[in-house]
Amino acid sequence: MNLELLWLCGEVWVFGEKITEGMAAEIAHAERLRKNIRYFTTKCEEVLG
Repeated sequence: MNLELLWLCGEVWVFGEKITEGMAAEIAHAERLRKNIRYFTTKCEEVLG
């Protein structure tokens, strides 16, 4: 995802168990923008907690 577009998102969904360098940058940027971040497994099950 383009970091410039994150401000348009209501929240960010992260899929998979491995966080890549690019994903980490997007997550950090979303946190700076105070976006809600939700995590899911590769089977689309939400990770709570």
